[in-house]
Amino acid sequence: MSRKIPRLFHFLLICIFVFTIFPTQSQASKSNDIIAAAKKHIGVPYKFGGTTPKGFDCSGFINYVFKEAAGIELGRTAADQYKQGQAVKKSDLSPGDLVFFETYKSGASHSGIYIGDSKFIHASTSQGVTISSINDPYYWSPKYLGAKRVLSEENTQEQLISALEPGEFIDVPKNHWANTPVTSMSLDNIISGVNKGVFEPNGQVTRAQAAVLIANAKPELKASSNSTSFTDVANDHWAKSAIAAVTEAGYFPVSGTSFEPNKPLTRAEVAVLVTRAFGLEATDHVRS
Repeated sequence: MSRKIPRLFHFLLICIFVFTIFPTQSQASKSNDIIAAAKKHIGVPYKFGGTTPKGFDCSGFINYVFKEAAGIELGRTAADQYKQGQAVKKSDLSPGDLVFFETYKSGASHSGIYIGDSKFIHASTSQGVTISSINDPYYWSPKYLGAKRVLSEENTQEQLISALEPGEFIDVPKNHWANTPVTSMSLDNIISGVNKGVFEPNGQVTRAQAAVLIANAKPELKASSNSTSFTDVANDHWAKSAIAAVTEAGYFPVSGTSFEPNKPLTRAEVAVLVTRAFGLEATDHVRS
């Protein structure tokens, strides 16, 4: 395939394909951040009343990790923490949930962070920060009290969005293969997310959306009329001008009087569209 194409147009090709071909990359998870932050302190000694990496008690450890990794303030004692968040069944535990135990007194007297696979990380009086099983039949299982979820999906998303730089999206992290073109075109106002800070890289591209992408990337495209004759593109349709421009330029195949603006594009249609719009020559064989 000829590479005589402006860099921005190459980015557009990548952008369209990120919608239609590749699976979604894992979204940066705040629960993963919390667990990673907690594991950094494995081996830190237990200290009654401890709230720093010099020494932790169980609630001090949880408070420190959640504040460091997620900016979330929790209660100072296990009993206080047990009053926060939403109750979760043991069978529904997710990484990042808080787990509680009745140890030396009635009620929540010990707490930890669930990390998956029936394990939790906590500040143990005997071993310091360590990982144990909630199903340990000799100690933790019979003392299990319950669990709370303080890391809600809504709060997590709001925190992630508030930390974004211009042009960034929470579901296209820096390690996503298409981060550079997506961010660049967002800054150039060629593309936008579906919501504030959300791009949905695995979403489908409709014919109307693709028309807008092409029109934004090729501002020289001008339709002779700002209206279309398509029966399914009303005068107040959000993509009317772009549809008029790209169809007049011959980029979209149209039969009859319908444009089908909400119809998703197939991979083959995307390939043909990009080739037409940017004058690419399919001269080299490309392996898929």
